[in-house]
Amino acid sequence: MIGKKAIGQRKWFEGEVWRTSLMVAAVGVLAGVATASVKLHLGLPGHKALFWMVPIVLARVLSRHPVGGSIGSLTAGRMSEVRVRFRVWLSSADAEGIFGDGKWRLLQAVDETGSLKAAAEKLGISYRKAWGDLKKAEEHLKVALIEKHRGGQVRGETHLTEAGRKWMQAYSRFRGEIEEAVRRAYETHISGLT
Repeated sequence: MIGKKAIGQRKWFEGEVWRTSLMVAAVGVLAGVATASVKLHLGLPGHKALFWMVPIVLARVLSRHPVGGSIGSLTAGRMSEVRVRFRVWLSSADAEGIFGDGKWRLLQAVDETGSLKAAAEKLGISYRKAWGDLKKAEEHLKVALIEKHRGGQVRGETHLTEAGRKWMQAYSRFRGEIEEAVRRAYETHISGLT
């Protein structure tokens, strides 16, 4: 299930972004045709690869660019609504991403809802992913983060263990300090440029 925010961020056919994307892609295709033509007439190898490479590279760059008017604004020579975005995660020598923003948000959602299923739905991820992410974290951190109580007449519940609550709270403080440092660095180095 895709969250509403993700769907909104992927709408390419809107306003200035669509027009700019179309113009850049058209210029890319024309540049590819011109380059291929010159290479073909000169007898140089690789003209077909270059012909297809220019528009593909441009399309990839455009698809990774954040939506919201930024492309059009940059082409006009100014930046608008610049924000600092970052993700933090912890890794070990034998595993990447054992704990980070996603698992932290999942623990917060479990704490709020009392259910892993409801937490997964709230975050727009599958139950299977939520369960797998927490099991991976527990395996590498060597602690139980959640405890499940099966239903019966009353629905089942999921609660944070003491270790799970400690990880959630410690990571909240850790991320808060990083967020403040990133904000200060942005104000010092980037803010005056916009």
